[in-house]
Amino acid sequence: MKQVLALNIAIIAAEETMILRHPSTIYTNDDVEVTLCSDEAELNYEIARLENALPLPNIGEWCEKDRVYDYGEYLAQCIQGHYRMHYPPEQTPNLFNIIPKIEEDEYPVWVQPVGAHDAYNIDDIVWFPTEGSTLYRSVINANVWSPTVYPAGWEEYTP
Repeated sequence: MKQVLALNIAIIAAEETMILRHPSTIYTNDDVEVTLCSDEAELNYEIARLENALPLPNIGEWCEKDRVYDYGEYLAQCIQGHYRMHYPPEQTPNLFNIIPKIEEDEYPVWVQPVGAHDAYNIDDIVWFPTEGSTLYRSVINANVWSPTVYPAGWEEYTP
């Protein structure tokens, strides 16, 4: 048994992956991974690396708030609890935050943020416009612009 103090956001990766968004003391088994995050950008970064997400519920089934679901090449973080509709998650940005899966040593491809919850922050690194093209690092917080739309918000990055 272990005890973890989460001051802001915590990802609990057990049989089902859940997100806690408030200060909490978490008691769990030693084999359950708990990842602490300080902000939404770090949360999205950690979610993108998850390996044990549940499959996306079928149409008509309940989607639990703050649960992360496997959605093909993406992970879908449920923003608001709801019964799944026939619309794909990318067409319902108020219900799902879509996060591309990435490996430990990979960087995500830039996608247009839909709000503050998935905006890029200082030191976030992305491929733009496609994987294998140019890496960029955000030099501002709450960055919702691409490197071509607002170049002052980005700098080229070489690992």
